[in-house]
Amino acid sequence: MLLRDEKKELYSDIRFLGVPYTITNVGDWSRISVPVVPSGRVDYTSVFLNDPIHGDGIAPNLLTDLGDIGRFVAHIICEGRTLNIYVYTFGDVLNESEIYQNAEELSGEKPEATPMSTEQIEDGVAQAKAAFSQDP
Repeated sequence: MLLRDEKKELYSDIRFLGVPYTITNVGDWSRISVPVVPSGRVDYTSVFLNDPIHGDGIAPNLLTDLGDIGRFVAHIICEGRTLNIYVYTFGDVLNESEIYQNAEELSGEKPEATPMSTEQIEDGVAQAKAAFSQDP
């Protein structure tokens, strides 16, 4: 079972039991969205040293700085309207092209980008699902 499916099952069980809940999703961490530059001076911030641009690079990404998560969650759990609902937080919305453009403007270096086609993405998903079904 994929993680997303496990989460859905857990959320369904919580709702069925009638237990009060607030489910919070904090999006992608902006700190793992920093592309590498040729000099390597920001490599320490990057989780993936060969970060591709997926498809055309214009899909929006909801980004949250790791340091903001506690503040967001504190606000959410103190707000009565968030009881028994799913809350999604983010601090910024940028697509991959904008992220790379910002990195170039701030660093003065053109980030290294590997384009990844839609077909490559779909193949990767199929391979991951096949591998997962072999060894859950």
